[in-house]
Amino acid sequence: MKWLFWNIRGVNKRYKQKEVREYIRSNKIKLVGLVETNVKEDNARRISKFLVPGWGMLANYNEARNGRIWILWDANLLTVTGLHDDPQMIHCLVRNAWLVAGDFNAILYPNDRKSCNPVSYSEIQEFGYCIQQAGLSELPWKGDYYTWTNKQPEADRVYSRLDRVFGNYEWMMTWGHWETTYDLPQISDHNPMILTLAASSWKGKIVASFWNSTNKSGSMKAIWSKLKALKAPLKALNAKEIKGITQKIDQARLELKEVQEQLANSYSDALLQKEKEIKARAKWIQLGDSNTKYFTVVMKERSQRKQIREITNGLGDRVTDPANIKREILGFYKALMGSAAKSRPAINRLYMANGPTLSQQERMDLCAEVNDLEILESLKAIGDDKAPGIDGYNAVFFKKTWSIISSQVKEAVKEFFLTAKMYKPVNYSTITLIPKVSKPTTARSIDQLPIAQ
Repeated sequence: MKWLFWNIRGVNKRYKQKEVREYIRSNKIKLVGLVETNVKEDNARRISKFLVPGWGMLANYNEARNGRIWILWDANLLTVTGLHDDPQMIHCLVRNAWLVAGDFNAILYPNDRKSCNPVSYSEIQEFGYCIQQAGLSELPWKGDYYTWTNKQPEADRVYSRLDRVFGNYEWMMTWGHWETTYDLPQISDHNPMILTLAASSWKGKIVASFWNSTNKSGSMKAIWSKLKALKAPLKALNAKEIKGITQKIDQARLELKEVQEQLANSYSDALLQKEKEIKARAKWIQLGDSNTKYFTVVMKERSQRKQIREITNGLGDRVTDPANIKREILGFYKALMGSAAKSRPAINRLYMANGPTLSQQERMDLCAEVNDLEILESLKAIGDDKAPGIDGYNAVFFKKTWSIISSQVKEAVKEFFLTAKMYKPVNYSTITLIPKVSKPTTARSIDQLPIAQ
């Protein structure tokens, strides 16, 4: 599927209408955003039907005299709901994530404009702050770096990168593999932007090859064994992609130096684009490296702060040996948990009948088998930022690989509800003590909250 965003600079003239219609048809576009249409409201429906017969349409005529922006879409494939519009934008719902596209008439970086006048910091500060505060990231793209030119003679010619496509966190996580292509300007002075659903770079090949080559049983034990064995190839992938950050930074520096030397001798758009790519890669590598160092320092500091080096036991004796401290705290919490009872008193059904009771239908509903949809909805309800389980895999892993692992995982879940038995390693919990006082003196005064993970 392809979407098009284009500052068309007026679409009143018949030759422009024909060119736009042919461009949409030849590129198999399914959603179009046109900026600066300059069409009066009385002519809008007639021209839009000529461009894309039978498509849906949104425009901002209520806010702009000549309806500067049009949204057109193939109603057989997409549903578009208008949310809000003003003279500068139309906010509509197509997918459950935020995509921002168009001619922003502002630049984001100093090299976004090529002219005889240098770019000042004030020109990029406001736009950069806006994008940062909105939590937006630019989509992957290819094509010309500059998207607009004033088409003046050489000395007065200005090139600028004004047209962009951004997505928020939800968009990048779900459809981050969509790619923006900057095509030739055609009948406008702005390059059209075609948003293409590109093939995802990660298709779960490691998980798929490993998952399908081993025991295909859906038992909980089989699932646990597969997840445990899968850690080795995933760790190897992590080591390949993440480790060696310092070497990658050094390599990026050398590449950047070579490209900038070539630019000094002979300027070209290809070299400028290569310089930008290297800078972007080096920036994220550097950020990743600094973040890793920062979080490592923070974790070390927290680890030192949380350590209990001395405690007083129930007899009033000082305990400094780590093993004895552990034994004292463990004994304290075991005492809180109580001991196992040899027998339990029977439930008095007469007393129970005096309170609220379930109807026969409600009882049947509780006993109904768990279905595939319930399992999937339960998985979707788990936040992506939730801590991983005892197996080390968080909800994102299961969501991303669901097409591969779903049949066996669903089989294991249903097995539990049918047998009421859970594979022992799956049922393990880790008790974590979160300190609320800096230096506890006894197990009782620790005042820490145990959390099961």
